[in-house]
Amino acid sequence: MKCNNILLCFALLSSACSVLADKDNPQFPDFTVAVSKGPFAKKIALSSDQQSYTYKWKQTMQRELVKPVNFAGHYRLYLSWNGELPKECGDDRWVCGWVIDKTSGEIVSELPAYNGNHAYFSYHDNGTPVPEEFAPDFYPRSSMLWMNGSNIPASGNGDNKCNYISYNFNNNRFTTLEIGDECDVDHGG
Repeated sequence: MKCNNILLCFALLSSACSVLADKDNPQFPDFTVAVSKGPFAKKIALSSDQQSYTYKWKQTMQRELVKPVNFAGHYRLYLSWNGELPKECGDDRWVCGWVIDKTSGEIVSELPAYNGNHAYFSYHDNGTPVPEEFAPDFYPRSSMLWMNGSNIPASGNGDNKCNYISYNFNNNRFTTLEIGDECDVDHGG
């Protein structure tokens, strides 16, 4: 049974990598960075806007600050799933994320804005999973973020959009590298 699970994981990983392995698409090794060993900040440094966030959000950012680097050399990319932070994400079906600079303790970015929103669907309004699940891919030794995701404008007015997108994180900002194919989204009807 254990061998079957390992083979299944390998097959899933291989199929996911084949989407990314096209030589014409940006690749994680194209954006290699050195992973810092510190020194790292011990306390988060909040902006004036972040001062008004919930105690739970602040506590979560502090907890994440002391965890190991997981993105772009000296950052920690944190993703909030399953409505963990409803005030900051807006709804229990959204996934939000923040980039924490471990050297300064500052929360320097949200997930990149797509379709006018920094939050992504993990479920439709009726509670069913979306056809293309929000799936980010990132590594400590690369400044590239690859994700497919679905969202609507933050205003709530407008169409749901879903694409495969790659970004580069440089100078505390995400820049779009490539917008790939549109995901399969069931618009109802």
